[in-house]
Amino acid sequence: MGGMGFRDMELFNQAMLGKQCWRILTVPDSLCARVLKGRYFPNCTFWDAPLPRSSSFTWRSLMYGKEILMKGILWRVGNGKTIRIIKDNWIQSTTTIKSVVHLPENLKVRSLIDEVAGRWNEDIVRSYFSEDDAEKILQIPLCYTSCEDFPSWPHTKSGIYTVKSAYSLIRLESLHHFLSKNGRGESSYQHETSKLWKRLWAIKAPPKMKIMLWRMAHDCLPTGAQLKYRHVPASDACCYCGREETVEHVILMCQYASEVWRQIRKCFVINCKPHAFLHIKQWFFDFLDRAKDDEATTFTITVWHIWEARNAVRNGEKMVHPHSIPERTKAYIEMVLMHSIKEV
Repeated sequence: MGGMGFRDMELFNQAMLGKQCWRILTVPDSLCARVLKGRYFPNCTFWDAPLPRSSSFTWRSLMYGKEILMKGILWRVGNGKTIRIIKDNWIQSTTTIKSVVHLPENLKVRSLIDEVAGRWNEDIVRSYFSEDDAEKILQIPLCYTSCEDFPSWPHTKSGIYTVKSAYSLIRLESLHHFLSKNGRGESSYQHETSKLWKRLWAIKAPPKMKIMLWRMAHDCLPTGAQLKYRHVPASDACCYCGREETVEHVILMCQYASEVWRQIRKCFVINCKPHAFLHIKQWFFDFLDRAKDDEATTFTITVWHIWEARNAVRNGEKMVHPHSIPERTKAYIEMVLMHSIKEV
């Protein structure tokens, strides 16, 4: 999602608490589950357990973790005696189910099953629900033996809750809430964008160089234009040509950078010619989408050396000739590519 992989500790803590709730829900005979049941929900299931005002910090924490389960859990139908038709999530890819007739909130799925024949009572199902919902219900397989209803976690292949999958679920939900709150829509190409971010981190280059690319894509490198935008008292002029120093200028369009790229193309095949674009991230993603692995490595290392040369001049060091940068870059690229070749 364009981040650097640092976890949101509050959400991660909630995901870990959800793991404890999953154990209580799926292993009700454990000592911990029995102690908590005797203290907090002696007359109901953990799923329906209340949150009294005088409850302990431990119980309040578990109820906070249970919120994740309520968002992501999917109940699998056994005998249908415990799953509530309206209130519980038991139909795949359907968060809420609406009946065409009024149904009591606590009516169980058992009322939709023909127990003698061991299959769904199709007439009742079609009379209670819309055509789409009825078809989804009738496609749910039923157990040949009368087993109890059980919870599953559809966000993993095994159907078992994991902290990683739960964190991803609530992190994505948190991002959507943030974008909605700030009046920003979600990208229509979110899946493709996610693949390109992963492609960035998979480039065969040192991590410090990939982090620099990440900063470049987000336009958060301390260029002259960015320093001026953030009211930092520093010159916004390019140290080579005197023009406004934006990230695309210093990396691609400056005469100094252009000469470096011209020399690099003499040694390596790379198609990264600058052209008109609205944002550096859009241009970079277009390049990354069509670039081969070797081209991505060459681009990353070259950008790093151009940026390092610029920093040296800005810090008062003597400017080196633009032909010296490609020589050092070429040696570095050859070293990385040599060590990245897999032995057969």
